[in-house]
Amino acid sequence: MTTAVYLTVAVMEDVVAAEQAIDNYLERYYSLPAAAMRKVQACCGGPLPQILAFVRGFVQQGAQHIVLRIVGDYEETLARIAAQRDELGSK
Repeated sequence: MTTAVYLTVAVMEDVVAAEQAIDNYLERYYSLPAAAMRKVQACCGGPLPQILAFVRGFVQQGAQHIVLRIVGDYEETLARIAAQRDELGSK
């Protein structure tokens, strides 16, 4: 069996702005309060090291496949996270 996880992340230096961007995204996407969605979805906003630590926690708990829903600049965020892939402990 393969363990997978779907995570919503926003990479921004300002944690408050990143978390607000996630809340805005969730509310637009689901038409529900962000607080309700955060109860059933793993989300993290903040600087890249914080996001990497968040994702790494799931890898360390056995997640083999990581799906990232990126809030914000998709291409830039994807490139930054991919460049740090080795830090996640992935193979």
